[in-house]
Amino acid sequence: MTVPKVEDKDHQPGQAAAVETGTDPLEHQRDLITKLHKKPLVKGDRWYLLEHKWFKQWKKYVGFDTWETQDVGEPTANPGPIDNSALLKDTKDPEDLREHLIDELDYALMPEEAWEKLVEWYGIVANQSPIARTVVDYGMFLKNLRVEIYKMELKMCLHPNIDELKTSRFSKVATLEEVEKVARSLFSVADDASTRLWYRFSTNTLEMITDKTKTIQDESLYSAQVVLLEVQNADGSWPRNTPSSGTSSTGRLAGLSYAGSVNSSTGGAQKNNPNAGSSSSNGSPSASSATASGSYRNTRSTSAGLCGLLNLGNTCFMNSALQCMSNTPPLTEYFLSDRYLDDLNRENPLGMHGEIAIAYADMIKALWGGYTQTYAPRAFKEKVGRFAPQFHGYMQQDCQELMSFLLDGLHEDLNRVKKKPYIEAKNADGRADRVLAKEAWANYLKRNDSIVTDTFHGLLKSTLVCPDCKHVSVTFDPSCFLSLPLPQRKDKIINAVVFKNEPAKPHKLRVHVPVYPTKCTGNDFYSIVARITELPAENLVAANMDLFDKRVKWIIEPNDEEIDDVVDTIYIYELPTSPWTNEGSLIRVYMREITSRGSGELAFSTAAMFGMPFYLYSPTKHVSVNDLYEMASGWLKGRFVNFDSAEADADHQTSDDEDEPMDDESATEEPGLNKENGTQNSSRDKENQVSGMASTSLSSSIRRKKRLFKVNLVNEMCNTSLNEQAKASNGEVQQGAAAARDSDGSADGEDTLILTPKAYLALDWLPKDKQAAYEECSVLMMHSSYINSGPANKRPVRLWECLKLFTTTEKLGAEDLWYCPACKKHQQATKKFDLWSLPKVLIIHLKRFSYNRYLRDKIDTLVDFPITGLKMGQVVLDPKHKNATYDLIGVANHYGGMGGGHYTAYAKNKLTNTWHHFDDATVSPISENNLVSKNAYVLFYMRQDPPSVRTRNGTEQANSTTVPTSNPTRPQRRSATQRNSWTSESEESMSSNEESDDMDYDA
Repeated sequence: MTVPKVEDKDHQPGQAAAVETGTDPLEHQRDLITKLHKKPLVKGDRWYLLEHKWFKQWKKYVGFDTWETQDVGEPTANPGPIDNSALLKDTKDPEDLREHLIDELDYALMPEEAWEKLVEWYGIVANQSPIARTVVDYGMFLKNLRVEIYKMELKMCLHPNIDELKTSRFSKVATLEEVEKVARSLFSVADDASTRLWYRFSTNTLEMITDKTKTIQDESLYSAQVVLLEVQNADGSWPRNTPSSGTSSTGRLAGLSYAGSVNSSTGGAQKNNPNAGSSSSNGSPSASSATASGSYRNTRSTSAGLCGLLNLGNTCFMNSALQCMSNTPPLTEYFLSDRYLDDLNRENPLGMHGEIAIAYADMIKALWGGYTQTYAPRAFKEKVGRFAPQFHGYMQQDCQELMSFLLDGLHEDLNRVKKKPYIEAKNADGRADRVLAKEAWANYLKRNDSIVTDTFHGLLKSTLVCPDCKHVSVTFDPSCFLSLPLPQRKDKIINAVVFKNEPAKPHKLRVHVPVYPTKCTGNDFYSIVARITELPAENLVAANMDLFDKRVKWIIEPNDEEIDDVVDTIYIYELPTSPWTNEGSLIRVYMREITSRGSGELAFSTAAMFGMPFYLYSPTKHVSVNDLYEMASGWLKGRFVNFDSAEADADHQTSDDEDEPMDDESATEEPGLNKENGTQNSSRDKENQVSGMASTSLSSSIRRKKRLFKVNLVNEMCNTSLNEQAKASNGEVQQGAAAARDSDGSADGEDTLILTPKAYLALDWLPKDKQAAYEECSVLMMHSSYINSGPANKRPVRLWECLKLFTTTEKLGAEDLWYCPACKKHQQATKKFDLWSLPKVLIIHLKRFSYNRYLRDKIDTLVDFPITGLKMGQVVLDPKHKNATYDLIGVANHYGGMGGGHYTAYAKNKLTNTWHHFDDATVSPISENNLVSKNAYVLFYMRQDPPSVRTRNGTEQANSTTVPTSNPTRPQRRSATQRNSWTSESEESMSSNEESDDMDYDA
């Protein structure tokens, strides 16, 4: 980051406002920005991004928040010039923002008037342009005003040079006609030439754009989408053949079975119906079928179902869910055989007029049609976003939440009950569980009967017991998901690095701290570390570092009530005395490399952070620059391998003609630093409580010698020098020192600086001195706590343990009381869940995301689950389900933490009987040995079919001794001849097995 020139070194922020208003300048700044910041959004207005760390520092400086006024007006709190480099990939291009920036965490939005005032008061670092964004109408269906932070980056290519890409950015409200104009300009197409646009997903996967009046957000385009521009030939023809229409206008591929017969020699799938998916002259499916739900590749895939889904922009969560559902045999066979058409319920007020079911069917037929290796589910995503706005747009969402919405939507769209009757709930009145369960399931089927209830719904028993009168309430409720809690961690392991108060190699250790049900305070943490290291607890300071940003996020204070949010490595420093008394000065030390650029009037310097921040502690607040240099040198000698030799070499050289580092009045900020991690400005804001690390005793008189670095007192943001203020504070300037300054205007070695209780120091290095001295010792000594503790992750948890925890009796919380009908008041009852009956396909949701007070993160515990033979008899109550055994057919995986991550899926192909890894558009085989991992989030299990017996007429019929075979309350099904079949099973067997899925409580 370049450093601006300072025209008036005596000017202080806020003085201009004081001249205008006559009020306190900081109070005026606070009130004016508060007023301007409340300006409502107006379409077309320009708002400006302001880096959140700078903005938070400014708020502390002016007393913006009433609870944080201790640093108002303090020079160390002055934020200095505005610097947005943390928001940018390239500081010269304000359009090139870093990815995944979050409002109020990484940046604040300012209206134009507020931005101009802040620039007037504080300036902006040199060679950096403001980041301006426009207010637009956002949303496909429900429009709302929003500042458009990220523009959509599209890649353009000109046919036939499809690999020569050019990039351009567009507003999401830009029309495809505007995109075409930009593309024509990029490729210098003649004004009188006719063109058309295509979406390109791969070399042979193209889809023509037919409606150019739609906007980018209407089409659900994703970042880096490739758009191909095609220019018409002189004879009026097009280089690419126009697809011909050859299918019905509905856009569905008619007559598909579950990919038909399987070629045993190749494992490939062939169509049973040769007329299905008729293709155009170029060998691709017809335009109507292609544009209805996505795009098709021009060649036949080797096996149906092994089709990747393109990521439309943070839609990996959707792709993962869809691949698991696509590889659920009963559901997919239902859609491929067109049985869903008979069940469509367009009049259901709880449904979506059948649109979700139709869109899902189109997508399933594309995945299993055998014509595509990659598919873009844009039309499906558009339908989902229309009926569930939370899934509209490009934010990362939860895979299981989408599954829940989709299964509910399919159920209501395909509900065979056209008119739901009113059913009055009855009391248990001491009746047997079997009777209550049968009644509950029968009543449920009177209102809910679909392929979803056939396949995914089981029955849960809930028991509540009043603690006073012992009244027992028993209810039975259908359930589509089995959401299992993971055994909570009783403690957590924090990795730490300890620097002792002596020149020695740091030690790496592991600290076990309690998390739940008790919590670990700051004092507890220091006591635990002291016990492990045998160092005095009162002399320790622990800091959370942003190693990439070269800054301190926050420190652990003794009075912290809890430290459960520690997830990074903690750096612990031993000091000679306690840093928590405020008798001396705690100094945070940064290191910067100062580089001069330009010449003459255009000369400026840049400052780049490097190395690890560390701490010094001064027992007195009156310290000379020589003392600070010696303290810093003493700390570095034990950590820099080449420091002693570099200092000795420098001491023998004359420094008369050497370039000195610039003073921070002109060298203000480091270039190219990544400040994306918003946790530096966490709610605790521990940065003001920094500590120091003392090494050598203070020396007030040392010989003049060449220094390897220049010492500068700076503000907390490390972008403004405070040497002059520190020397002039209270008039306490060392006798004769005011005139003794280095040629660059910084303090001379004999100057005495008056330190504040919280001080910040910058060690400014010339490149050649840094190169000579800087090489950190990379060797870390392993403390016994690190060697003996084993890996940070706990032992694997068996799925059985999660099931037991789910069925454990628990007491309701004080805020979740139950109304007892006997006592006639709310009671803190005990509650217990039990599994009564199980579905054909069991979906197990592992509750990895914890939002309680003590564990606000993702639980990455490894859950060991069986691939085959999951026996549920020990946890299910209905005797007819005691022999229920399940095999795994799909896994939705989540990689990363709560703030984001990536979803993939493992699924077993029904036709090839092999497992595959679905990572968006990429599909690859995977061994069963690799299915179990700590990333498993949602598990799909399918019940093993009961043994069948041969009847007299030669057909097979399910043995009813293990699983119930009929349900008198269910409407009569269509005959087997109306259904398409699995190629490996007879129609009769399929029908029999389906009927056996129903729960019968009469037998």
